Amino acid sequence: MRSPLSRAATLVLVLAVCAGLVSLAPAPASAAFPGANGLIAFASNRSGHFQIYAMNADGSSQARLLTDTSNNTTPAWSPFGDKIAFASDAGGTYQLYVMNWGDMEVTQLTTSGVNTMPAWSPDGSKVAFVSNRSGYNEVFSMDADGSSQIQLTHDSADDEDPSWSVNNVDLLP
Repeated sequence: MRSPLSRAATLVLVLAVCAGLVSLAPAPASAAFPGANGLIAFASNRSGHFQIYAMNADGSSQARLLTDTSNNTTPAWSPFGDKIAFASDAGGTYQLYVMNWGDMEVTQLTTSGVNTMPAWSPDGSKVAFVSNRSGYNEVFSMDADGSSQIQLTHDSADDEDPSWSVNNVDLLP
């Protein structure tokens, strides 16, 4: 039977080894973009129709970012925090737009079908999104400027909520 002192010494050694292994592990991926402003963008219908707002992470300083009367939804920050992609029904059907954070300039990215749920690639070069332009909700991808739009899923089910991995991983079989 071991003495209490040897059990304590073993426990200290095990904890020291575990602490060393933890310090060698890569940092966990951030749930939000790694930008400097740390703001949260969200959609709210508090004005009678959905608009894009931003606020500090503690909920303070909530500000409406757009002043039009259309419905603007599903905001997504770019990885560097300099743009927000969102869906708007400004032209009658939901299309995707991108807003520059610095000057709030808005640019339309899509023009056909109903397009929603933008998701930025980790490097900010592409946006995945959902469109019904082929008859069902399918996942598409495009360059961040709206060019090179391609359909990624092809089936008779609704495919939604695209999200990019921050790491290069292989799909499981």
